[in-house]
Amino acid sequence: MKGLGRVMMGIGWVAAGMLSVARADDPKDSSGKLVTWTVTVKDGAEAIGTESLRIVESASGSWFASGEVKLKGKTKLARKSHQQRDGSGRLTKYQRVEAGLKGPGVKLFDWQGQTRWAPVNGSGKPVDVGTLSTARIWDAELWHLYQTWGLPKSCETTSLSYFDPDKREAGKATLKCVGSRKVYDDKKKAVDVHALQVSGVPGESVELWVDAQGQLIGAKGASRAILRTKYALEPGKNTGETAPGEDDAKEVIKDRGVGE
Repeated sequence: MKGLGRVMMGIGWVAAGMLSVARADDPKDSSGKLVTWTVTVKDGAEAIGTESLRIVESASGSWFASGEVKLKGKTKLARKSHQQRDGSGRLTKYQRVEAGLKGPGVKLFDWQGQTRWAPVNGSGKPVDVGTLSTARIWDAELWHLYQTWGLPKSCETTSLSYFDPDKREAGKATLKCVGSRKVYDDKKKAVDVHALQVSGVPGESVELWVDAQGQLIGAKGASRAILRTKYALEPGKNTGETAPGEDDAKEVIKDRGVGE
């Protein structure tokens, strides 16, 4: 898939201004490219759920990305994200909701030449937040969003701006290279990844594992770790199952929104 740093839109609003959200976990939807990660605790010994992200890109470079995190047990969580960017890389829409048709959340969208923030299924009034200086979104618990940041393809230290929809303000994250390591694919082939320690964002400190194509292979924090399905920390010891359709791609882009 062409550059994750480039981005999309192309899908409109549905009636009443509700954002049409494609489902990354829908096994019948094979549009675009689906990536999944297994979520683990206890240093990878126990799988507690999955994260997923589907990106559909148009010929003009615009795209939408629909993601989900589903955790079970004591850390039970079900949360979805959806974003759209135009061909220039500008964020035009973002929405996060708790799973379910009535789940609360927030959204960002174009409004009279700037960006407006509004609650979803909750209290509060819409607020204009001006023109966003970045298309990167940081949102608590949604580590799949790092996949859309345009991560470094080599072990380097860099600063990247982001927007926090809960604080309704921009910030700057530092991604510090702290070394490299090997992970293994389902053919037991070693893949080199570089480790980037993220600082300057709210919440727990997270280390990202990124390959030479800038793809998010895994991440580790104090509460949990994620690792892309089909990969393992040791050869032949993959955890979790590959979601149906992962890494499949189609040229035809279809809106498979469910209005959630």
